[in-house]
Amino acid sequence: MSGLPVVAVPGDNFWRNRRASPRRVTKFVAFHPLPMGDAPGTLAAQSSPRHETEDVQRLTKISSRGQIMQRVQQLKKLGRRVQKGFTLIELMIVVAIIGILAAIAIPQYQDYVTRSRWASNISGVQAVKQAIAQCLQENNGAPASCNTMALINIPAATLDANGALVLPNGTAAVAGNAVITITGNAAAANCVVTLTPNPVAGSAVLNWAIATAAAPACTRAQTGV
Repeated sequence: MSGLPVVAVPGDNFWRNRRASPRRVTKFVAFHPLPMGDAPGTLAAQSSPRHETEDVQRLTKISSRGQIMQRVQQLKKLGRRVQKGFTLIELMIVVAIIGILAAIAIPQYQDYVTRSRWASNISGVQAVKQAIAQCLQENNGAPASCNTMALINIPAATLDANGALVLPNGTAAVAGNAVITITGNAAAANCVVTLTPNPVAGSAVLNWAIATAAAPACTRAQTGV
C-alpha cells in the first residue's frame, strides 16, 4: 500500500454555519495520509483557503439580505403610518386655503356673470340708439321730440305695461333729453346704466356716454361700464 485513502468529512465550520444561517454552508477539510513512517491511521488536516473565502462571501450575502429585509419591514411600517390620513393641523391648513380661494374666486365669478348679463342688456338697446339718432336728425336735434319709445317708433309689442323696452335682464326707458336708462333686474344686480346722446357738431353722428348710475351702488366690475 502506498498510502491511506483520502477522506473528506465536515469540519468545525460546518456546524457553526448551520446555526448561523438557514442555508447550509459547508466547509470540508481534506485529510491526507502522512508519510509511511508515521503511525498507521494518523490523518493530517489541511484547510482550504478557497473554501474559507467562499464561506465569508456567503455569510456576507446572508447578512446583507437580512439588512434588506429589515429595511423592507421598516418601509412597510412607514407606509401604514402614512395611510392613516391627515393630521388635524394638516386638515386645518387645507380648510384655510380653500376658504381663502373661495373668498377671492366666488365674488369675481359673480361679477363676471353680472357683466355678461349687462353686456346683453346694452346690446339689446342698439335698436333704440339707432331710432334716437334718426329721430334727432329728423327733428333738427331737438331731444324733446325723441324722449319716448313711441316718438322714436319702437314697436309696442316689445314694450311692457309701463312703456319700457323689455331686455334679457331688465328694461330700458327713454326720457329727458333722449337719455336711455337701463334698469337691471335681480339677476343683473339691480344696477342702473344710462346712455346719453352727444351730437357731433356739423355731423349726424351721435356719441353715447355710457355710465353706471350712483344709486343703487354698482361697480364697473359688475356692469362693465
